[in-house]
Amino acid sequence: MPLVRRIMVLIGLCCLFFPAVVSAALPYQTEYVIPDTGGSDAWSTQPLYTPRMIVTGRGEGGMGEGMLAFAEPNDLFIAANDTVYVADTGNNRIVILHADGSFASQLGLDEGEGSLNAPEGVFVTADGIVYVADTGNERIAVFDASGKFIRAYEKPDSSMLPEAYFYVPHKVVVDARGTMYVVSKGSYQGIVRMNEAGQFTGFFGANKASLTFTQQVQRWVLSAEQLKKEKAARPGEVANVTIDMDGFLLTSNFGVFSGQIKRLNAGGIDMLRGKSFRDLDQLVDTAIDSNGFLYSISRSPLNTIGVYDPQGTALFRFGGMSADTQRFGLFRFPTAIALNSKQELWVADSKLGTVQIFERTEFGSAVLEAMSLSDKGYYADSEPYWERTIEMNEMIDAGYRGLGEAAIYRGAYADAIGYFKQGKDAKGYSEAFWDVRLGWIRQYLFYAVLLAAACWFVLAFVLRRTRSYTGRADRQTKIAVYRQEWRDFGYLLLHPYEGFYRLKERRISPVTIGTILVLVVVLSVCQTYATGFAFNPLPPELRNPIWPVLILLGGWLTWVIANYLVSTVKDGEGRLREVLQASTFAFAPYIVFMVGALSRADKRYCT
Repeated sequence: MPLVRRIMVLIGLCCLFFPAVVSAALPYQTEYVIPDTGGSDAWSTQPLYTPRMIVTGRGEGGMGEGMLAFAEPNDLFIAANDTVYVADTGNNRIVILHADGSFASQLGLDEGEGSLNAPEGVFVTADGIVYVADTGNERIAVFDASGKFIRAYEKPDSSMLPEAYFYVPHKVVVDARGTMYVVSKGSYQGIVRMNEAGQFTGFFGANKASLTFTQQVQRWVLSAEQLKKEKAARPGEVANVTIDMDGFLLTSNFGVFSGQIKRLNAGGIDMLRGKSFRDLDQLVDTAIDSNGFLYSISRSPLNTIGVYDPQGTALFRFGGMSADTQRFGLFRFPTAIALNSKQELWVADSKLGTVQIFERTEFGSAVLEAMSLSDKGYYADSEPYWERTIEMNEMIDAGYRGLGEAAIYRGAYADAIGYFKQGKDAKGYSEAFWDVRLGWIRQYLFYAVLLAAACWFVLAFVLRRTRSYTGRADRQTKIAVYRQEWRDFGYLLLHPYEGFYRLKERRISPVTIGTILVLVVVLSVCQTYATGFAFNPLPPELRNPIWPVLILLGGWLTWVIANYLVSTVKDGEGRLREVLQASTFAFAPYIVFMVGALSRADKRYCT
């Protein structure tokens, strides 16, 4: 026993002097979307945002102590001073929070006209007027900055609005002119637009009907009478609407294959041009920051937040499903997303009855600031942020692309080539290479012309002397035969019709045919490995030369067999020798152009 005790004491001392490292890992992964993949390919990276706190709606230890917790929060609005308004549907109220998430006040619980019933949307103007989508009462309720009820907008009385139209306000925004844009629940006609007087001025931002593959087949196969019995394809619904600082309406659309996020101008034109967003078929809400970057929250796949640049290109995604219990950073049934002036994300979850706040990490601040500056054309200003991003994560392709753009801006085209190659940006690489090549041409064009002229004269002299020594005596030797066959090969390039007609009566040696085919194989392999980065960004060590060779020779062999069979059927005029010779000599343009292309390519993999 004494020995056992000594061992236990020794182990305890080791634990004291060498404590284990305890880390609280996030319950979700952050993925960086690889550029030019359309969002289909991504890899894990360090967090862009981390959860900071959970707001329940109660005023624990503060002004609202003892208040009800959130019950189905369905919408968020964050004012310019970072005051937060929450549409607490289950409690029939609008909860107002301070910037730190603490309870400030509430409205809509008073008896009378201002009493709310299951509100699902809230919007606040610059002068503090609160517009509430009072869903249960089928109206828009308006309150002043102090919370006093002003008026209500019920279903507009207009001949342009169908009598059977089911008007159930779900979300609302108001532009600088006082025009209201109301999302009505279950409506596929678009957003209801009303002026300050509550008059209906038309539908806005409607989606187009999308046909599934089955519906397309039905249109091709079924008759007009049969199609009448089928259920008509309805456009997708507008799920949510936001207005940005420039007055554009940002709509989140549900049940559509493209245009899930639209940025509409006053004329209803989508500035994102109907862009298709991957995995946003159950989009719930979209927010936009001061730099124009988009943030989506969707219930598929797995309740994720997506981050996009101002053009709608996917950048990052994170989040996940909270299956049974509340887990910090995960969602059960997300309903709204918004940003404050600190670029913090606030996300409402109706099933959990919470609002979660996410703050940017150091990595998130660096990479998103770099992307924003590059998007605005401030390449020199973005350079330190890109360098900081790469210090924290060397796998971010966008960092090298950003440094490449900055290098082009300052005229360092050779450096830009290296950066674009590291960033796997073939287009940027091509642009930088063009500038490098243009500089070389300007510097060495005169000398290159002189060298080419000298080589031409030397080659002409050598050929003339060679012909005089070969003479006519060896015209019937094998060397002369091979020389003539290769002359026919060159003749085809300039005179294809006459060249193939002349070839029909010749018997080309197997050595020449075999040499041409071997040359084709060698050039195909060299093409695989020596094709420049601008045309094939895949690293040479990952390229496979076998498939190009099989495709090339397989197509040639199939052509030979098919041509011979067809020629044989037609009056028996086809000869295998003629078809084989002509098909082999048809590689002449390929060989000549490929030799020229490879002469300027990287020869490390061809020698």
